[in-house]
Amino acid sequence: MASIFQNKKFDSFGIEILIDGDRFRLYGFPQRRDAVAFKERLEELQVCVKLGNVPAHLKLWLAKLWEKNRFQYHKLAEMGLADAREDCGTIGELIERYKTYAINGQEPKERTSRNRAVASKTLLNFIANQKPGNFHQDRVALRLASERLVNEITPDFVRKFYAYMQKTYRQSTWGRRVKHFKVMFEMAVHAGWISENPFAKLRGSAVVSRSRDFNISPELAQQVLTACPSARWRLLFSFARWGGLRMPSEITFLRWSDIDWTGNRIRICEPKKTRRREQEQGIFSERYIPIFPEIRTALEEFLAETGEKTGEEDFIFPEFLASPSAGALLRKEFREVLRRAGIPPWPKLFVNLRATRATELQGVYPIHKVCAWIGHTPEISLKHYTQVTANDFMEASSFSVSPVQTDRGKDRGKDRGRK
Repeated sequence: MASIFQNKKFDSFGIEILIDGDRFRLYGFPQRRDAVAFKERLEELQVCVKLGNVPAHLKLWLAKLWEKNRFQYHKLAEMGLADAREDCGTIGELIERYKTYAINGQEPKERTSRNRAVASKTLLNFIANQKPGNFHQDRVALRLASERLVNEITPDFVRKFYAYMQKTYRQSTWGRRVKHFKVMFEMAVHAGWISENPFAKLRGSAVVSRSRDFNISPELAQQVLTACPSARWRLLFSFARWGGLRMPSEITFLRWSDIDWTGNRIRICEPKKTRRREQEQGIFSERYIPIFPEIRTALEEFLAETGEKTGEEDFIFPEFLASPSAGALLRKEFREVLRRAGIPPWPKLFVNLRATRATELQGVYPIHKVCAWIGHTPEISLKHYTQVTANDFMEASSFSVSPVQTDRGKDRGKDRGRK
């Protein structure tokens, strides 16, 4: 129960309430009737919180109290009668929180944080009226955009932003970014910066575009292999094209000790399937791939050139361990190899090499073996990797099934005539 007292020093009234043995006081009510009205709401709220069900009219009262008197609201939060809320932060602060937002208690990997930052940049570009990309942008305008309060993002603003993304990006791109913004602004709701998520009613797109699929035929693969300038690059290309490895994450942690020459298999660490904390401890999810003939040839050549190492220095490609932008550097080097050979670069340079190998293997081996070697599920394989090649159409065009000619009606008539 709560009681009202008079504060003669400041000519005002206050409320004293006992909660779980602790005594709290609220000050600053100019009239007694104001204190009485607040006391009634406070007692009702105390009962509802104990029952675990706060009705809508009290939630609305708390929301109005937050807007009217944040000191009193913070006091109720201290009593445990209201959710803790913060003063509304800026868009820049929300983006920084989202970039490091933990997933299931695990800090996000570097690539995840980078993807979140790229998605967030879309919102800043729109607010600052900047074109997509990183060139010739007004940094002052972007800084001012990041300093705007989160509660300035209204539903009307979101509708315009949604239309802009649909006009500017592919469906798969803007669909993923909508999902980013829904999670980001849900964080703002939980922090008490805003009362509802302005992106909540938007639907992200799960459409997978296969328009950039490209099959690297055996003839083209041999042409690229011949153009590789060194044994190192021939091995890198062999792992990507005939091993189906994720580049560069799965070659970064590849060691000479992972190669079982007598068992004809290679242990592959999978950082993509490993939590960050475990990865920092050197514990990885893993799979094994066969030493395919093309990989064996490249491995033996590179081994003869460099020599096998042991201990902490037995990484096959140690240069990728200390490089935070290994993927970008690898793509840049590979494009240069293709340019010198006069081979036009295909879309998704390394992903399509992996997809081509998955398609090849599925034409020869059962799906469970291919998935074990490539490192994905049958559903993911069909959705993202398996391709239909030009050769498939050529084979199908010459395939025919001769119909079995039967006429049961005539046979029955003949049988009746015999009878």
